Amino acid sequence: MGNDGVVPCSRQVHNTLQHREGEHMTRHRCHGDPQRFAVVASFIAGLHGRNIHYVADVAGGQGILSRMLTKKFRYDCEVIDPRSNVLKGVAHRAEPFVSDMATYYDLLIGLHPDQALRPLAEAALLRPTLIVPCCNFWSPEKLGQKELLQAMETYWSAHGVTSARHELEFAGPHNIGVVTRPPSEGQDQRADVAIPEAFHGPDGLQAGSMRSR
Repeated sequence: MGNDGVVPCSRQVHNTLQHREGEHMTRHRCHGDPQRFAVVASFIAGLHGRNIHYVADVAGGQGILSRMLTKKFRYDCEVIDPRSNVLKGVAHRAEPFVSDMATYYDLLIGLHPDQALRPLAEAALLRPTLIVPCCNFWSPEKLGQKELLQAMETYWSAHGVTSARHELEFAGPHNIGVVTRPPSEGQDQRADVAIPEAFHGPDGLQAGSMRSR
């Protein structure tokens, strides 16, 4: 764990995947660090293993992350995004994400979800999520990264959602992911998901905790 209380993601977990996918990923122009897809895919596989099957890549754009999760890790993953520029062969629901969609999936992912940030955070009350926020689509007021994360964590804490931050090893500053568990899973069910030591501190996911950067 870093001095700021954010858990770093081990680079070793995704090194092999980065090398294999590197040539393919350069063929698709993406804003931000192109390695973020390999990092997040490996993080999810290390965090959840075979305990999940159906995954939603919310606001997933071209579907690069979704394709990695499907091909490399054998999850049944689909993009939920009204944009129609997904890669060939990637499952796609061409509609905006709303929180009512959550119950079909085992895991919801938002890698820089933009306008889908708020409904995705609300869906955390129903299903586990990994959210890596970028721009502030949480509230009309101006929020920096630290304030945005704190606002989301305050909301989750008030609704009994457990959360923990993880610093993912791709270029920042928008590389802080938040893993959440809905209230229905509770503290006693945390052991059902194997979380490698590289991905959490000794206290695991704590209800109502807010880890500041």
